[in-house]
Amino acid sequence: MHGAALNSFMKKCDRNAAAVSCEAAAVERKLAGAAKTSFTKKCVKDATAKPSAQ
Repeated sequence: MHGAALNSFMKKCDRNAAAVSCEAAAVERKLAGAAKTSFTKKCVKDATAKPSAQ
């Protein structure tokens, strides 16, 4: 893989890894329903966000 295909694959892989970790955190916190969905969504977004330049 090269170029855009590689970048796309790596982004998807990072999101999937973050999702698994975030799901585990949600279960550990005993979240369910909308709270679990919201937590997991924010967790994945935060985990895959590019660091901001300071």
